[in-house]
Amino acid sequence: MRCATWPRESTEQSTGESAGAYRAAVGEALRTIHVMVILFSLACITFGGAIVMWTTNIVDTMVLSSLVIRNGTQIYDWWVSPPVETLFRVRIFNYTNHEAYLNGTDKKFQLQELGPYTYRAKMEKANVEFDDEGEIVTFQENRSYEFLPDLSPGVSLDDQIIVPNLALLVCSRCFKKGAASVMHDSYYIVRMTLASILKGLQVEPFLHLQVGEFLWGYDDTLFTLAKSVVPFQREMPMDRFGLLAAQNGLSLDRVSIHTGLKNQSMLGLISEYNGENSLPYWGSYECNRVDGSEGTIFPQMPLKQSHNENEIGSTTPSRFHIFNHQLCRRFPLEEKGLVTAHGFPALRFEPIDGVFDDATRKPEHKCFCDPATSVCPPSGVFNATPCAYGAPIMVSFPHFYLGSPSLMEPFEGLKPTKEEHEFFLDIQPTLGIPLGGRSRFQLNVMVRRSKGIWQLNKFPHDLILPIAWIEVAVEDLPQHVRSAIKLVTETSEIIERTLMILLITISLLIFIILMVMISRRIYQKHQKEKLESAIAQDDKTASKAFIESNG
Repeated sequence: MRCATWPRESTEQSTGESAGAYRAAVGEALRTIHVMVILFSLACITFGGAIVMWTTNIVDTMVLSSLVIRNGTQIYDWWVSPPVETLFRVRIFNYTNHEAYLNGTDKKFQLQELGPYTYRAKMEKANVEFDDEGEIVTFQENRSYEFLPDLSPGVSLDDQIIVPNLALLVCSRCFKKGAASVMHDSYYIVRMTLASILKGLQVEPFLHLQVGEFLWGYDDTLFTLAKSVVPFQREMPMDRFGLLAAQNGLSLDRVSIHTGLKNQSMLGLISEYNGENSLPYWGSYECNRVDGSEGTIFPQMPLKQSHNENEIGSTTPSRFHIFNHQLCRRFPLEEKGLVTAHGFPALRFEPIDGVFDDATRKPEHKCFCDPATSVCPPSGVFNATPCAYGAPIMVSFPHFYLGSPSLMEPFEGLKPTKEEHEFFLDIQPTLGIPLGGRSRFQLNVMVRRSKGIWQLNKFPHDLILPIAWIEVAVEDLPQHVRSAIKLVTETSEIIERTLMILLITISLLIFIILMVMISRRIYQKHQKEKLESAIAQDDKTASKAFIESNG
């Protein structure tokens, strides 16, 4: 009996079809895997980009990269000539009972605050020079002042005032033995010369002047003679004596700052002052440091970090320093919180607690004591003598705000309040530019009694006399400045949020497509397995039937 066999042609055809189907299935599987890998990579990239934008300030960083002081840019033009209107307000203390005090009738000075005498201050950069790398820019400051009668209600520059004779008080320092560092080896000759001058001149401890003369200069014989015989530490830029005469016109000081070209966090920080990286006035390197902001623009990164800390509820305040030319020192400011300035969110900074404390309360302030006499003023005033051509000038907040009560004791008419006399600065945290604030300082003079100056015998020794206080403020921002700030800050925020939402949406869509493809692949595989199982079962049944039929 002959055994039955499957047809040869049928077997070969079936094998060929199976191989072709296998290759097609493998190709389709590889293509599917490739597509899934690409989609998965895109999903990871877009989701990662969303996370980066969520956890960092990449758009702000791109914006800040354009904030470099570079010639030919808008930032440079604004830096050279700030487009905001700065108001300069002066309030003068009028000594109404000086005669009664000097003859012993009154025990306290009666002070009458006059003002404000309001000026429009223009503070421009002059003689600007960049280094070869463009990292440092050096300049001088040119200041001009325009009196604004409409913003000075009830007062005039012709007002008559009674004020301490500043020239006399400046000369009184020349009679102190501790002033030898100012006079050097000529101390004895200078003292004798000035004593002879004072004998011949009818010099009084108080002067009757017009406000305009007192502020910007008047002819003073004593001052003219003193300039010719006293070797002051610094060259005096004015020929006439006036409280603010040295601040008007082109400054003699040359300031070098970082442009932010290679290091954005250094933008606006002073690198050198008059060619030196420290001052020669104080008793330690820390007090002589100049590496603070020059006050026009501030490093953004520390401010932005501070802004983020506020958003997450951090209680750690941010600090930075402004270098104050009039004080010849770095002035430390501390973040106090978020405010709104001219419709924009801003960070408010105020002086750190105890910024004018004496060395007893803050030992680190010991180096600010008078280097010539080693005398430290009481808490609440800062000794600016080395920076004021040797004049015994003391700086405080208005009305001795936050100062020792002993400073106010010899006077009637001083009423310090936080609202009227505090110092604060509001800074836009994204750009690091000041939006507003109030810079408020009071100028005082210390009485140094001496045997050579009989005019001061009626004064208590080391009495600190208030002279005037000055407020510098930005009241409003021009519309084009507002528009620029809004464009940079709000537009960048909208772009950042839009991109973040778009990236998250794209990544979610890709993940959904991946899930659909994976589900479809699993379903197809399951259906294929069912089909192959059915075919195998049919083949098995057919084979069994074939064998039985040919049994």
